[in-house]
Amino acid sequence: GLASGQIIGAYALTEQSAGSDALAAKTTAVLKNGEWVLNGEKTFITNAGFAKLFIVFAKIDGEDFSAFIIPHDAPGVSIGAEEHKMGIRGSSTCSLVLQDARVPEANLLGDRGKGHVIAFNILNVGRFKLGAGACGGAKVCLDDALRYGRDRTQFGKPLTDFPLIQGKLADMAALTFAGESSTYRTAGLLDEAIASIGEVDDHDRAVIDAIEEYSIECSIIKVLGSEALDFAADECVQIFGGYGYVEDYPAERYYRDARINRIYEGTNEINRMVITGTVLKRAMKGELPLLAAAKQVQDALLAVPDFGSDVDKPDFADAMDLLDRLKKSILLVSGVAALKYGPKIQAEQELLAWLADMAIDTFAFESALLRARKMTANGTKAPMVHDLVDLLAVRTSFRMLQFGSEALAHISEGDDLRMQLAGIKRFTKLVEPIDTAAARRRVAGVLLENNGYKIPA
Repeated sequence: GLASGQIIGAYALTEQSAGSDALAAKTTAVLKNGEWVLNGEKTFITNAGFAKLFIVFAKIDGEDFSAFIIPHDAPGVSIGAEEHKMGIRGSSTCSLVLQDARVPEANLLGDRGKGHVIAFNILNVGRFKLGAGACGGAKVCLDDALRYGRDRTQFGKPLTDFPLIQGKLADMAALTFAGESSTYRTAGLLDEAIASIGEVDDHDRAVIDAIEEYSIECSIIKVLGSEALDFAADECVQIFGGYGYVEDYPAERYYRDARINRIYEGTNEINRMVITGTVLKRAMKGELPLLAAAKQVQDALLAVPDFGSDVDKPDFADAMDLLDRLKKSILLVSGVAALKYGPKIQAEQELLAWLADMAIDTFAFESALLRARKMTANGTKAPMVHDLVDLLAVRTSFRMLQFGSEALAHISEGDDLRMQLAGIKRFTKLVEPIDTAAARRRVAGVLLENNGYKIPA
């Protein structure tokens, strides 16, 4: 019924005192006479007003975090009032109240005490889908802003004739291209992982394990997509001007609706911790040779930099060179951090956030670059992809230098810090200066010619 749409479901994890810290849930379940008896209250439950089936997370005997299947009409189940929200007003958001709610013993979902496996893997998929949807939203913001700007005349000509407006459209397109490329890439990784599963006794478990391998990418897509959409929605309002602040025009709703994406499916702060925390955990287990790679990068700081020459450079050569050095900048910062803090690094949240932003920006830039190279190699007609890659190169280089410098200044001091800062500057330096004003004008010209964001997959 859920798969066909005949039944609408709801996912009940959050509680008033258990949001980001989901395992702090206080909802309880006790087995009595062949039935589970549940007590507690879940908050901010999407679809709650009309859902027929709830997946509810509770602690059996107050200890074992587990999942349960609860029909909406089960005894003891009631729904609270609708929340009056800033945005996404077309969705139902209510509390779910369980007062001695009773369901059969068979309604335990999965194994006792293994609810976190279900909860967090659902979040992985949800984060990926949210990021994908946010990219679609960014396209809508871009297309509506472009059409409004083309039709709105000021000083005797359309808004889209003004370079500053063209720059806004181009930057929206660049971030959308990065988010979209990262989403395609991650979708391919997930599809390949699931398709590679052979005949196994528990196929569902194998799928969960396959998705878990890409939890980092799912968090990246969530943060990248939601923040790209926020940027696009904000610029859409700006291009609409005063009308962007009026409910009669779509920009106002886009702005309100976009804001929730940085909160649900795990706040962007939590997702940043997931990205770096997962990498560090794998490194500690020996699954990633992080320290060895970081040591090689630090040794490379003593070598003479080589930014290549202009002789017979292949397409996107400068961008590929920058990408290689951006990865080295991450290894430099993470290696220095791991050596100083060891397991205690989990308490250094600012540092983890800077590393996460470096990882997100590098993944986005790499995804856009790989896609652009593939399109060019295949002969796909996409005249602005070179300019989009250039704009992303400038943005990524600037941000990586900022994040890396702030992180190193927190970790090191004295001569060590000076050497490391020199390294981060070398690793994030553009091979050649890029005329971003000209690139933005060319991108805007293509967008206007195509009447919106129309880049082949």
